Amino acid sequence: MSSAWDDFSKRVCNSNKNVAHVAVTSNLCGCETIWGKTDGFCLQNTEVQCLQGEKKSKLFENGVVLGGMQCRLLRDELDTDGEFRMDLRTKGMSGTTAPVVIGKSCQALMIIVGTKDAQAGELNNLMFNEITNLRKSNM
Repeated sequence: MSSAWDDFSKRVCNSNKNVAHVAVTSNLCGCETIWGKTDGFCLQNTEVQCLQGEKKSKLFENGVVLGGMQCRLLRDELDTDGEFRMDLRTKGMSGTTAPVVIGKSCQALMIIVGTKDAQAGELNNLMFNEITNLRKSNM
């Protein structure tokens, strides 16, 4: 894990009170590694691997676990030009849920987990701005 990507993740998290966790990973299929994440986000490489490649086809049926949180897939436009996003929602045991948005740049995936009070559109705007900046710098 790179401290520069950890710092990036913390900056994104601190930029909005409705962001609970942020992680940045490689988006190369078969080489998904976590580059940086906020403290307390227990994301594992094996969880990131389910977001791409052959395993991705089962997300609508089975959902995915991210940072130990079961999530259901709402929309997958990760490979759609101009969109590069995936929308998920956590499945809370107590009935509370939170939005999760994932953005894709040239080399990275950014995962933003919202608080229970967060609006998905708000997180999508934040993610889109950050992913656009990463794409401009060919990251």
